[in-house]
Amino acid sequence: MRFSARTWALLSLLLFVAAAFFWLKGNEYEARKRGAPPVVAATNGAKTSIDLFSTRSAMGQLASLNSTANANANPKARLEPITADAVHNGEVDPEAVRKRYPHRLRNTQKPLKQLVRDDNAVLLANALIDTTGEVPEIPEHLRAEGDPGSYIVQWNGPADERFRASLKNAGAEIVSYVPNNAYYVKVDKTGADQLSGTPGVQSVLPYEPYYKVDAALLGFAVKQEPLPADAMLRVTFLPGSADIQEQIIALGAQVITEEKSPFGPQLIVRPGANDLNAIARLSSVQGIERSTARMPASDISRVTLGVATNGGAENYLGLSGAGVLVNINDTGIEPTHPALRDTTIYLPPPPLRQLITANSDP
Repeated sequence: MRFSARTWALLSLLLFVAAAFFWLKGNEYEARKRGAPPVVAATNGAKTSIDLFSTRSAMGQLASLNSTANANANPKARLEPITADAVHNGEVDPEAVRKRYPHRLRNTQKPLKQLVRDDNAVLLANALIDTTGEVPEIPEHLRAEGDPGSYIVQWNGPADERFRASLKNAGAEIVSYVPNNAYYVKVDKTGADQLSGTPGVQSVLPYEPYYKVDAALLGFAVKQEPLPADAMLRVTFLPGSADIQEQIIALGAQVITEEKSPFGPQLIVRPGANDLNAIARLSSVQGIERSTARMPASDISRVTLGVATNGGAENYLGLSGAGVLVNINDTGIEPTHPALRDTTIYLPPPPLRQLITANSDP
């Protein structure tokens, strides 16, 4: 059975209309599935943007913003979670980022989605630097005096064993990785000069005091404004730094306690009103952030994990957290540590306790 040319034409037209219909329906489905725009989370009518390289990690920001948005939203009309893909794809309002980080330096107009894949970019919390251009200008009072004591060293490709061998040969000690293809290292100026002439090393940047200050404190540092009277700081020093308490006391600040971290020793400090910049200019200091009292986060975590519909006092399904034991597998504890204050510690029976003590580190 053969169809006429008119029949074939009508059939083709119907198939075209059907394809267009399903294409439009598919777009509507995707729009419903995505819900709210992934760029901004609305919180009580305000807009809060996120940025990949703030002092908090991107995933930490995503969790915080998602939980806050869901806690204040109608449970029947929750906002869709903000995705990490939205951050990486550059779907973030640049003006909102500038407002949130008004003191972030940059010497390039490339968007973040390009910089994260740019082998010439060095990405810091307080600066986005294209190492092929001039380094952003830093205020005099937040520049190092003499040898900064630490540098950012960038390789001309992915960090590999050759790069690490070059660092070791110059007497540099790796503290942490810095995107892209760089390490933050503890090294003196002589070693930094040697690295500058090493084949394969693309750039060597002094780690300025400007880079050390947490974004929440940077405004005080830049404007040279006094800190609030009740301010407490967590100061992280370079590994192997000596006499760190004496250095802080010499500036007039009060040392509350000393702690350990994977990146170097830390001091909890009660500074004087104008001590922030002086602390940042210590060559042994690698980072300064606010020190705040630990607070229960169950109002956030319960919403994030989906066991509660809001961040209020309501206990969804009767889950209050009462009677829950936390087990820490370790070689030992320090009962007087500030983090264990007001904490009940259960020890095993004597025979096992003696065995643990015998195998514990001194």
